[in-house]
Amino acid sequence: MRFFAIKGDDTLTGGVQTMFEIILLLSALFAAAVIGAQLVQLVRIPRVVGYLAIGIMSRYVVLWLSDGVLPHETTWLAFQEIISLGLCLILFSIGVEFDATHIRHLRKHIWKLSLAETVVVIVLVFLATWAAGRLGNSVSAIFLAIAATATAPGATLLVLRQYDSKGPLTDHILAMTALNNIVCIVLFYVAFGIFSAMGLVHAERMEHGLVWGILLVTAISAGLGFFLGLLLSTLNSFLNRSEMVLSFIAILLAVSALSKSLGTSMLIVSMFMGVTFANFTIQPHAFRQDVVFLSMPLLVLFFVLAGFKLDLTHLAHLGWVGVAYVLARTIGKIGGAAWGVRWIGPQYHVPETFGTALLCQAGVVIGLGTHLFNHWGWTVDGVWQPSPEAQEVNTVILAAVTLFELVGPVLTKRATVQAGEVKAISLLERRGGSFHEVSTVLSRLRGMLISRSRGSAVIMDNMMHTTRDLMRTNVETLNQTSGMVEVLHFVERSRLNQFYVLDAERRFVGRIDFRDLRNLLFNPMLAKVANAFDMANTNAPVALADQTLDSVFELFQKHNVDSLPVVNDVDERRFLGVIEQRDVLRALHRKSNDHTNGPAF
Repeated sequence: MRFFAIKGDDTLTGGVQTMFEIILLLSALFAAAVIGAQLVQLVRIPRVVGYLAIGIMSRYVVLWLSDGVLPHETTWLAFQEIISLGLCLILFSIGVEFDATHIRHLRKHIWKLSLAETVVVIVLVFLATWAAGRLGNSVSAIFLAIAATATAPGATLLVLRQYDSKGPLTDHILAMTALNNIVCIVLFYVAFGIFSAMGLVHAERMEHGLVWGILLVTAISAGLGFFLGLLLSTLNSFLNRSEMVLSFIAILLAVSALSKSLGTSMLIVSMFMGVTFANFTIQPHAFRQDVVFLSMPLLVLFFVLAGFKLDLTHLAHLGWVGVAYVLARTIGKIGGAAWGVRWIGPQYHVPETFGTALLCQAGVVIGLGTHLFNHWGWTVDGVWQPSPEAQEVNTVILAAVTLFELVGPVLTKRATVQAGEVKAISLLERRGGSFHEVSTVLSRLRGMLISRSRGSAVIMDNMMHTTRDLMRTNVETLNQTSGMVEVLHFVERSRLNQFYVLDAERRFVGRIDFRDLRNLLFNPMLAKVANAFDMANTNAPVALADQTLDSVFELFQKHNVDSLPVVNDVDERRFLGVIEQRDVLRALHRKSNDHTNGPAF
């Protein structure tokens, strides 16, 4: 039985046949993605794992239906464009997170985290793979060591979005993901150029010289991204939302296509375009929401296709070098990040388990492995023959990616949950619709309602009606003894509009508002001697951990604030976290819809 060859229709050939394959396979993969997302909800693991797993399963289903024949190479070329566009969108989305305030907050210490993790990973992976002795020379071990520094931006971003993670750890995960990939790309191309110039790598397909190639991947790519970010910011000032989305897609497609011919890095271009847009555009929030909405179908397809292209047979060829690579990279990421966290100190609220959130690895490193495969070798009788070292490095990378992409998202989720940056309600995620909506559709078809127990939904509703389920616990706070300079630095980097002051035993003392700071700054004498305790409103309202959402919403209405501190008791006032008004509104709206659309008996 041939799935990709339709019998009895001789006219369906050539390009029409290829187009049929593309459309049919895309349809099947989107449907499979929905199934995968629903299945992983049963075991409470990130959706991205379900997308990858269902992609892997789809590969073997297609092989079975088509008698072991995968889609035509032309089909894969079309899918490769989708993957490239997805990577551009992912890197742009990460870049948008770094506005000027965020960059100023991170720039003083993020380089320490990056340096510590990068050095430890490169040293450990190089020594481990070189000692394994299967690659023949140290050049291959260096390429593997550089590849190990990369962190998959797509899987990491999707996990953080799914669980609505927010806080210091989340900020550092995004920053390190961006830095890891920039460092990996630059080091890789620099090493490839140097080894080619030294004759250690036989590269017949080297399009650019050493210096020009490095400039294209670094400075020119960053400059092009800066220019396109300015262009996008300018367009955002006079185009409506739909026209802005169309312009954005046009620019991304151009970046994906032109980077291949110019020799620039489309990933670095996209990331710097996002950073520039975040810092130069006026009112970027609406467009950010549009990008999130636009990106979801593309990201889903990106990961299902990534799973479809992962060949589990690579795991059988992992060998001792592959095992050494996986173990050394895991130890290096966790140990290097822990060293970096100890280096920067505890004031940034980053746990030493930070490295477990950086283990995802996919698109970037696959592209670098493919570059080696396509450029390190010889042309024999007009046929390209990659070197054995390039083939083995690529095999190790692909096998390791299979493991890290399935395990990494789960560890990223675990790290953010343990840090207290994921709300409990996000972990109890329900499906989008209610049973009544489904039964209503079926009743119109069959003329009757289908009854089903909603016990589990009722239990879940009861579990999601307290402050504890919506609060975040990993929140930066001020010590009551902090002086004016420290308070101003804290306010500059905070993402909240109210700032909470605690004593040495983490009891809630009071709240500082922008208005209070503004009035104090106009009194220079008081500003010199005042500390956080003096500035705080000690009568600020608080929410209790077990308080109902209805009563918390009344507090928000009464006091007109965006967030409230959560304490264990009105007398002890031990600080537990922060709850935001928008999260309460969202939960109450969902509850209201469930009650309104509940089943009629």
